[in-house]
Amino acid sequence: MEYDFRDELKQLLLYNCQKMKNLSTLIWHDFTLWYADEPIAMHFPLNGTYLNLESMFIDLSVIVIDDILKMKYLKQLAFMDNEHEINLNNLLSIFKHSTLESFTLYTRNVEYKVKISTNDYIGYKINLRFIQIPLNIFNKTTNIWLNILFTNPQLQLVCYCSDFNAFNVEYLKDLIENPNFPARIKSIKICGLTIDCEDLKENPDIVWNSIKACPPTPVIEIMTSGSFFR
Repeated sequence: MEYDFRDELKQLLLYNCQKMKNLSTLIWHDFTLWYADEPIAMHFPLNGTYLNLESMFIDLSVIVIDDILKMKYLKQLAFMDNEHEINLNNLLSIFKHSTLESFTLYTRNVEYKVKISTNDYIGYKINLRFIQIPLNIFNKTTNIWLNILFTNPQLQLVCYCSDFNAFNVEYLKDLIENPNFPARIKSIKICGLTIDCEDLKENPDIVWNSIKACPPTPVIEIMTSGSFFR
């Protein structure tokens, strides 16, 4: 016999927050979702002791940015966003959180509109050590992310997608030859394969054939941590 107790659990969390003073992390997995290990986005207000959470996964559509900034112990934050537009100003505000170390944005949308109405990302210092975003968001605001990487050498940036055709060798060459691409980055990693940036410039076809020979993966990541992408 199967029983769905999600509503009961939500009510328990909503009305008993004052009794859960030691609650630091809440991960609730639902294996019916597209991502097998994706936690369900919680829909409860960030009041009372929930402000003491260190790790949280929540639906972006129900969150208030000011509430996030009040969470003085928050280290890991992940959003699920099923909308078709993201306000990058809101993300930049969250990135200024004093204790936040890891941020991830999950979405199933292939087409994504990005709103941005500030140039404050130039010289934008943050404490974050890890950011994971969809590749299409990175593509629409590439120079912003490269400027943030330039200013924050401790930062790892992962750009994921589910389609190997989302980029090609010309895309990678344009990326590393972008004037805002940090000069300290000497190699890139794609699908776990480390690629020297100079090799990519001088022997692009050979490098691309090596990438295509990698075992297929459901998610393609591009990461930088001071000296490499992945």
